[in-house]
Amino acid sequence: MGWKTSFYPSGSLKYFYSRRPVAVEGVLCKAGLTRGISLHENGRLHKCPLAEATTVEGIEYPKGTLLRLDPNGRPH
Repeated sequence: MGWKTSFYPSGSLKYFYSRRPVAVEGVLCKAGLTRGISLHENGRLHKCPLAEATTVEGIEYPKGTLLRLDPNGRPH
């Protein structure tokens, strides 16, 4: 099935899959083995498919959207 996790050279977690929905910084990320959850090297959420509708900085994203955030937690 491929890699389940990956790390930055610094040892910080970069990417992982979850069998259950998981909240990262208050964002509920969808479970699954086809799309994982990635983090910036500073540990902040980088991107994940949403398990529920979510509002970030006043913008609402529907369930299933691949949410992408910059290293400061802002959508891009």
